[in-house]
Amino acid sequence: MLRKCKYSQIGKRRFSHSGRRKKIEVPGEVGFNIKYDIGERPTEPFQAPIIGITCLGPSHGFDPEDNTSGFIIWLNHQGIMVDPPVNSTEWLRQSNVNPKLINHVILTHCHADHDAGTFQKILEENKITIHATETVIDSFLRKYSALTKIPKKELQELFHFRPIIIGKATMINGGEFNFHYALHSIPSVGFEFFFQDQSFIYTSDHLNEPEIHDKMHAAGILPESRWKFFKEFPWDRRIIYHEAGIPPLHTRVSYLASLPEEIQEKITVYHIARKDMPTGTKLKLAKFGIENTLYPEITPPKHIEAYNLLDVMTQIDIFQGFPIEKAKEFLLIVNEERYKRGDQIIRKGTPGDKFYIIASGNVKFEGLNQDGSEGVPIKRYGTYEYFGEASLVLDLPRAADVYAETDVLALTIEKNKFLQFIRNSDLKTI
Repeated sequence: MLRKCKYSQIGKRRFSHSGRRKKIEVPGEVGFNIKYDIGERPTEPFQAPIIGITCLGPSHGFDPEDNTSGFIIWLNHQGIMVDPPVNSTEWLRQSNVNPKLINHVILTHCHADHDAGTFQKILEENKITIHATETVIDSFLRKYSALTKIPKKELQELFHFRPIIIGKATMINGGEFNFHYALHSIPSVGFEFFFQDQSFIYTSDHLNEPEIHDKMHAAGILPESRWKFFKEFPWDRRIIYHEAGIPPLHTRVSYLASLPEEIQEKITVYHIARKDMPTGTKLKLAKFGIENTLYPEITPPKHIEAYNLLDVMTQIDIFQGFPIEKAKEFLLIVNEERYKRGDQIIRKGTPGDKFYIIASGNVKFEGLNQDGSEGVPIKRYGTYEYFGEASLVLDLPRAADVYAETDVLALTIEKNKFLQFIRNSDLKTI
């Protein structure tokens, strides 16, 4: 029996159900509170590694204690978000991680605990690149168009879409990714990647049960090719991120615990509540937070310095659309300068002599106030932001004092070389 009652203190309705043994009340309005504890904010900005993996959430959509499963793959100092949980960008900022370090998102499937954070991210960030199959992205667009009443075409204009082709390698941030469809209730994509001497596989939501695979194959549900693919799961990969949960949509964690110990030692388990994780095994539960980032050993790629410089160049909006010949010129004219926390980088009123790009760290600007207040930061810049171009182009004195708020690595270009570099561009005419 359902009956209505009132919250006397706030005047909200709710429904109550009275049974023989218990009474259940459901509020008329349910709030949402994202849960994360980053501890003390790091004093220095996070330095993205050549390779690393950061857990954004280890659990499933029905766990009130932890975030939904998602993670960041760091390759060549850039981040690839995989099914980011809601409010991931806010958590990154609070953890002193510049969201501009994230340039790609892999969307595996369209259950809400996997796609809600992706929808939020395309609304709050500059355009990112989403990697998904045509099937998954179409489901994503139809779903959020229905929820928001925003036409699908307008939603798609908020991001760059790079279609995943099953069985064909895709290069992302220098890593070679191979995608496959998992076994789930809706189309769900897993993947593996290879980078230098490291290998990694992520199952996504998947039922990894050999006996069930055999039954489905015998019943004609699984074709020969998919059955063989599932039977030959690549347990030899050096890093294995495997989901767990309740069959038939997920893999029993007891199955993972039955694997040989040398395989268990390579497995990090996702999509499972902490209370459901078995003890006495070699399995590892994914741990949330920047401080728990995994840094696999790796042989650095060739030409990594040139790659990093060109990566910074591609992040600068005023260089967008420059021809490829400019990339070679950029490598020849750019210099690296390091500043310690508190160092003054630019003094107000002095002639402009350099253009600055922040490769890592944060700077603060002072002295722009018209009221003459001193020592009050007017604005702050971080990784992939730049300053000093107006003074060079307009031939004016520096308009503010600039200090290193943290340790800073800056890329600089001398005035004459910078003006030559931007010749015939729109910037030269400002």
